[in-house]
Amino acid sequence: MPRFPYKPFDSSTKFGIDFAKWINNFVDSVGMDLKETDTNFNNAVETVSNKAFDKVVGAAKIEWLPPVNTFNDLETTYPDVVEGKTVMTRDSGKVYRFDGDNWIEIQDIDPSAINEVDNRLTAQLATTGEQIGSTPNDISKSLWAEFEERRLNIMWYFTLVPDKSLPRDEWDWTNAIQTAQNDLASKGGGTIEFPYGVFKYEKLYYYPDKISIISEMNAELLSVAADGYAITIRAFEELDVHEYLEQAHAHELRGIKFTAENSNIFMFLSKGESSETGVKYASGWSFNRCSINGANAIEINSHTWCINIDKCLINPNQGYGIYMPSGGGNYGERINITNSIIDYAGIAIFNANSYGDIRINMTSIDYCDQAIVVRGGIVSVDQLFVESNRNLNWFDIEGYGAQLNIGAMQITDMYQSQRTKPLFRNEDSTNASMGAGLTFDSIKLVAGFSTSTFLIEGKGRVKAGRVDTYRDAYKPMIGRYLNELAFGDCNSDKSINEWSSHRYASEKAKLDTTDKYEGTASMKFSVSTNGYSAGQQIQFPCNAGDMIRIKYHIKTRNLQANNKMFVIERRFLNRKGDEISIGDLKRITADIDNWTEQFVVPYIEAPPGTAYVEFGMFGGSWTTDINVWMDDIVINVG
Repeated sequence: MPRFPYKPFDSSTKFGIDFAKWINNFVDSVGMDLKETDTNFNNAVETVSNKAFDKVVGAAKIEWLPPVNTFNDLETTYPDVVEGKTVMTRDSGKVYRFDGDNWIEIQDIDPSAINEVDNRLTAQLATTGEQIGSTPNDISKSLWAEFEERRLNIMWYFTLVPDKSLPRDEWDWTNAIQTAQNDLASKGGGTIEFPYGVFKYEKLYYYPDKISIISEMNAELLSVAADGYAITIRAFEELDVHEYLEQAHAHELRGIKFTAENSNIFMFLSKGESSETGVKYASGWSFNRCSINGANAIEINSHTWCINIDKCLINPNQGYGIYMPSGGGNYGERINITNSIIDYAGIAIFNANSYGDIRINMTSIDYCDQAIVVRGGIVSVDQLFVESNRNLNWFDIEGYGAQLNIGAMQITDMYQSQRTKPLFRNEDSTNASMGAGLTFDSIKLVAGFSTSTFLIEGKGRVKAGRVDTYRDAYKPMIGRYLNELAFGDCNSDKSINEWSSHRYASEKAKLDTTDKYEGTASMKFSVSTNGYSAGQQIQFPCNAGDMIRIKYHIKTRNLQANNKMFVIERRFLNRKGDEISIGDLKRITADIDNWTEQFVVPYIEAPPGTAYVEFGMFGGSWTTDINVWMDDIVINVG
């Protein structure tokens, strides 16, 4: 606190001790005021100086970033830059600082010296890389020790990139990646790690018995191959099958994004090869948390089985997801796909191998032209979700022995017009000894926009459990699907031989190729002599409480004119074959000139004790001018 004004000098004060005291008090007061004033002044100067300094530094703040090649590279290299960031351009030597809105030139220097140092450092790194890739030395001891532990980083091999003057994402890593695999495999195998970034290559071999390729940073391997296969999966050496599988199950491809510039190639070909001395298998490999984008994904071929694809995304750009062709040998067993997504494929799963066995679980197939096509072998699915908006057969089974087995599946139909193609097509897939071509336990159908037509078409055998529809909306019409057996079209002796002679003496139906609803033939009931009868019957397992249904197309001639009838009946039988009850499903007395579809749903359940249900078709005491034709017969028990 200031002491001014000071106590004045009293002229009455005598010189001596009193005068000396006044002088001392005056000097002390003035000194203390001067000291306090000096302190306040210094504080003010410091405050003003700090504010001025902040403004100066804010206007001239410089934080250096690595140089770029040209001015145009500034925005692409540093898109999220903040004020103060400063970069030199190699081509001109100019230095630019970002002022918050624009890159402002602040200095112009000769870049030759800096570029020379940069080139010398690159050369030194190359020399060091060659040393690391050859023998241990003082520089590379720790890295070599890690190599001996079977784990290396692909960047150790960057010296094998042929033209490093290109931008980093344009480097050709083909030789580097293949050499790294060969080196590691020759030492017994191990893991190659990829850091974040794009690694371009043309074509590679991958050795599932020796190598794991992983990335914890979502590295992208981009193939520039013009045709064929980007990566061929094949063992590094010939091994006994058990030794091979033991090694292959210890390795994986994990965390890699596989892409391609050419959508017509296949990303992977899994194909072993055999020789006089042994086999280089292509089996037992695993994909984990990978993605495959932009081209046909995986072809499964010779010596490939027991593989696992887990937590992967496959987007083959309207090509194949998993493709298993016919031909080749020793392949196709236990191809497992779990917890994965297949998007926007032409065909998500295609099995044409008669020994193929593809298993899909807890997986989603979204917006593909076709979800599953089977031309041989088996595809088994459970907990599958399928959604699409294509007016195609999403599930297509055809060919001897071809089977699609479904546990539980949800289908979401997002086609926005009137569907004309049934979701399932099952065409001549099996014979009597091989069972059904299509089986399912439970399907939930959600139709987003329009009513589906028949759920299933074709002449193949079908065993079906239940079909549920969301809130009973857009129910599909019951087409050729049923719990026990679908006869489909009556095109061969096989369809006739399924039936036995009727319990009453009669002539069995015969094939008629001249008059049919579709296909090549129908069943024709007629008699060769006046007064004879025509008929046949067939049995299916049936439980108490089951309902039976029958659908067919029919034509008749001269029934009404001769006052005759054609009866379709059912009998419930016990385990001994004894009749429990009998009833007519349909009595036809009219002449039906054109093919007509009829669908019969009785309201009587199978009574207690039922073990079988018998369907019979019979016409008694006919004349030779009476004819009944039946085609496209479907029987549903359940």
